[in-house]
Amino acid sequence: MTTTWRLIDPMPVALLIAALDPGSAAGPTIGRCRRVNRRFGEQLGYDCDEIGLVRSWLARACPPDQRSPAARLDRLVRAAASRALRLRLLRKDGRARWFDVDVARCEDAGAAHCALAFTDVTERVRIGRRLERLGQRDALTGVLTRQSLIARHDDAFGARAAGYGLLLCEIEGLRSLNERCGHAAGDAALAACARRLRGLAGSAALIGRWDGDRFAILLPAGTQDVLRRRAQTLMQAVAGVETYPSGAAVTLSIGAACAAAGTPLAEAARRARGALAFGRSAGRGRIEFD
Repeated sequence: MTTTWRLIDPMPVALLIAALDPGSAAGPTIGRCRRVNRRFGEQLGYDCDEIGLVRSWLARACPPDQRSPAARLDRLVRAAASRALRLRLLRKDGRARWFDVDVARCEDAGAAHCALAFTDVTERVRIGRRLERLGQRDALTGVLTRQSLIARHDDAFGARAAGYGLLLCEIEGLRSLNERCGHAAGDAALAACARRLRGLAGSAALIGRWDGDRFAILLPAGTQDVLRRRAQTLMQAVAGVETYPSGAAVTLSIGAACAAAGTPLAEAARRARGALAFGRSAGRGRIEFD
């Protein structure tokens, strides 16, 4: 591969050329490293001798949370087409980076080889994850969106034998504040209330903006006594929120529901919504159970 190597060594992409071993009846497997180019050394820090058997190097370079990277690469090689695989790899200096690994089979003088092209996509992964997190959060209040809360419900509470509790919290007085002082004042008050609710809901709770001026709080303990105590704490916290102008008070009414294990969130929300409506018909600042 001497002539070919002169062409690929200066290429701007990190390349690793490996031998293909006959493997089993399933097909060939990636064998020993034959060459790495300069860019590979710059990005990952290893030379060919340090890599040796590629599958052993991958076992060392991939964090333990990644499942069978060598086997996944072997499957791509057997597909006999250029494919990509995303891997998190430890550089020689110990720093972890994300790489898209493009895999292609090649022939040279009758010998089968495999070309692995490594593209550093760490920043792309970071930006993508940040955008994903931002998409799960309400832009104004910082709590989960309704869709994200629903999506997380099953993972967090679906398998709990003790069930869960739902507090549907409505901030009262925001409409009047918006009309008197403008939406900026209302938004500021809503965000301040959300911070109070999030800070006091507890680390095991999930909180999301259900709609408009309503927040839904999912709690792992579903007894009425526990929910009532938590609801009272939240009501007191919201009553202490400072608004502009001073004296434009906001209050909190809460509809609560205790849900048995396996109860769909939609059903618990329906019950909590009914309790909230009943409480509000009797005045502001109330806690009602379904």
